[in-house]
Amino acid sequence: MNFQLIRHVGLLPRGCCGKGNAWILGTATRRSTASPPTLLSTATTTRMATRTFFTGRAFRPPQRLQIPSRNGVLLVNQCLRREASTSVASSPSRLKSSPPPPGSKLVYPDRMVIYHAGAGKTGFLAAMKLSTVFLFVFFDMLLTPSYLAAGEPLHKAAAVAVCGVIPLLYVAYSTSPFVTTIHLSVPSFARGSAEMLQRFAKNAPGNTRLDVTTMSLIGKPRVSSMTLADLRPMKKRLGMVNYERDTSFANANRKWWRFRAVGNFNIQKGNDKKVKTGWVWRELENGIFAKAAAGAGAKENDKN
Repeated sequence: MNFQLIRHVGLLPRGCCGKGNAWILGTATRRSTASPPTLLSTATTTRMATRTFFTGRAFRPPQRLQIPSRNGVLLVNQCLRREASTSVASSPSRLKSSPPPPGSKLVYPDRMVIYHAGAGKTGFLAAMKLSTVFLFVFFDMLLTPSYLAAGEPLHKAAAVAVCGVIPLLYVAYSTSPFVTTIHLSVPSFARGSAEMLQRFAKNAPGNTRLDVTTMSLIGKPRVSSMTLADLRPMKKRLGMVNYERDTSFANANRKWWRFRAVGNFNIQKGNDKKVKTGWVWRELENGIFAKAAAGAGAKENDKN
């Protein structure tokens, strides 16, 4: 028996072919004896002669495999253990959490919806916003000039103008913080399974990217990109705002003719159940409240 035969029957992998394992080969093969001569039949001898005649190569009869001794098998097992421990010790990064290989299948996308207000509620608010805009155009740009041109009293023209302004201002003030969707940028190592995603959501760092979508005055989506650390729980506008962020830096870098950055948000409870991955937002929300409570406790300790 030789080392190639051991590897052929599956006792050793290809990694054990190095020169450092020569002492194992010599020990494992010392107890093996030469195979007894094989008796060939007449048909086998005829096939050997025919193949040699046509191909010019000698035919080698099949040899009987030799079963390794017990000591040889034990030495082979020791070789396998040593090779496994050496490979793990030489690459400790395998034990750490690393991104999946490029060819592996990922369960979740890199940009994932974790909150959705619902198509019905979003469509109703968009239609109401457009209706108030049309009312403003009708009352303030058509009727009010007609009243003034007809010589009607000024208070009547002012009343007509107010009928178009009040609905527009109220709807814009009350629905501007309404959040329709929230998208999360998921790192590659958390996209492989639900367990890794849950572990990431419970311990999400502050630089995790979020895209919070609201609606403009005409129902157009407005996407506000921010980090998880930017969101702070806050109650304003009689409960119509429950989250806020600091927009001073974003407004400082904007042109004067552009709309100001959205700083107030209304993320309603229960809407996270309308998407399958809504539980991710619940985990992130728990982390936001926990950090806010820890910050408030630290401020109270500083005052005392």
